Amino acid sequence: MKKKEILIDFDGTINDCFKRYYFLHIKICKMLKLNSINYKKFIKLKKNKIKNIDLFEAPLNIKKKYLKIWIKNIEKNNFLKKDKIFIGVKKKLNQLSKKNILYLNSYRCNKKNFYNQIHKFKIEKYFSKIFFISNRRYSSKKEFFKDYKFQNLTIIGDTENDMNIRNNVKKIAVLSGFRSYYFLKKETKNIYLNFKSLKNV
Repeated sequence: MKKKEILIDFDGTINDCFKRYYFLHIKICKMLKLNSINYKKFIKLKKNKIKNIDLFEAPLNIKKKYLKIWIKNIEKNNFLKKDKIFIGVKKKLNQLSKKNILYLNSYRCNKKNFYNQIHKFKIEKYFSKIFFISNRRYSSKKEFFKDYKFQNLTIIGDTENDMNIRNNVKKIAVLSGFRSYYFLKKETKNIYLNFKSLKNV
C-alpha cells in the first residue's frame, strides 16, 4: 500500500507568527502616529480576514505608506525572530513522518529567510520536500501546485489558500492560524484546535 502524501502549511499551522505580525503593526503605527489595538483584538480581527490597513482610520496615502513599510519588513530576520514553533509540533511531525510522506509549503516573498527559519527550527528531517511559493510570482498556492502530481493527498493548513490547493482530497484545518472557525467550516468538516491535536490523519 502506497504511503499517503501530506502537504502541510507552515505559517499559522506549525509556525506561530502572530507576535511577528503584531510587533511590526505596532512599530508602523508608532512611526505613522496611528492608533493601535491590543494584541488580543489584533488576533481576533486577523482571524476574521480583516486586512492590516483596515485596522485603523487614516487617509489612503497613509494606508499606502503603511503597506509599503509592512511589505518591506515582514520577512526580515529581526522580525522573524518573533516566530516560534507551536507546542507539540515536532512530536506530531515525527509521528506522521513514520507512516507518511510529508511535504512543507509556505507562501512568502523571501526564500532565503524562509529556509533559514526552517533550519533554525530543525524540522527539515521530517519532510521529503519543502516548497517555497513566491507570493510575487503566484496568485495562490493552487496556481503553484496546479501541475504537480500527488498520490493519495491530504492537505493541512489554516486558511482557504491551503484548502483550495486541490479538490476531492482530504482537507484538515487548524484554528491556530489566520482564520476563525466561521471561515474554515466552509472549506472542510475536519477542523482541529491545533496541529498537535490532529487525529486520524
